Amino acid sequence: MTEWTDRLHPITIFIYFVCVMTVAMFTRHPFLQVVSWAGSLILNRTFATGRGKAGEFAWRIVFFLGVMIVNPLVYHNGVTVLFYLNGARITLEAVIFGVVMAVTLAGVLNWCRGLTRFMTSDRLIYLLGRISPKAALICSMVLRFVPDYRRKAVQIRQVQQQLGLYGGGSLPERIRGECRVFSAMVTWSFEHSVNTADSMQARGFGCGKRTVYHEYHMTCRDVLLILLSLGLSVGVISIHTTNKIQVLYYPEIRMDMADPWVWTCVICYLLLCLLLPGYCGLRALGRSVAGGREDK
Repeated sequence: MTEWTDRLHPITIFIYFVCVMTVAMFTRHPFLQVVSWAGSLILNRTFATGRGKAGEFAWRIVFFLGVMIVNPLVYHNGVTVLFYLNGARITLEAVIFGVVMAVTLAGVLNWCRGLTRFMTSDRLIYLLGRISPKAALICSMVLRFVPDYRRKAVQIRQVQQQLGLYGGGSLPERIRGECRVFSAMVTWSFEHSVNTADSMQARGFGCGKRTVYHEYHMTCRDVLLILLSLGLSVGVISIHTTNKIQVLYYPEIRMDMADPWVWTCVICYLLLCLLLPGYCGLRALGRSVAGGREDK
């Protein structure tokens, strides 16, 4: 699947994620948030390079439950009282709004994860290189160093475990082991930074006018995807800003589910969320069908 996204222009990828995340961040309609969350999951699962870690999945569940539980404990608005906790009202409206907020944050975080997966350092340098070459270089280096530091920390921890320096027993032993890993990481990061600076200086960084090389070209499919992304997002935002799909959570929940504008907006946003994975899926399907015909 990733071979089809690699052929897309960086501007196409950037505009698509801006359109999707703009709607996801500035709307509180539960149907749109569910669509955003489901679309982000489909995107990440479609272009996943491997199986997710159990710890990462557990962190998402804890984060989701935390946001959902904290809201009714802090805000006590609403007319439908479920029960009292230490004299404070726990209302149904606050619980439902907490669920919507949790789904919103989970969807936005998933979209950000997809953005970091597709917006590689080369694409980032292409987008920011002409505007601010230094900012583009810093962003690309950060995107590279973060996973490098994580891999290096795992290597140092494994080496210290083999040497018997990393204790996995009591909490004080684990803290001392993590402190030794952190100390080694700081030393390695300084050395790595010096080597990177020397390498950049040896290659003439900052001397003379910079030139930009790229192999990205705007094609008809990029223009089509950009127009579809902008058109669908503008349609959703225009319908939402005219209060035709207004949702009220306090003091009581008011939402017109039979309004055709609601389902029009939901369908448009669903098409927007599935635009990128659907495009890559259709290209992959067309390639497999063409390959099957050649085999025959």
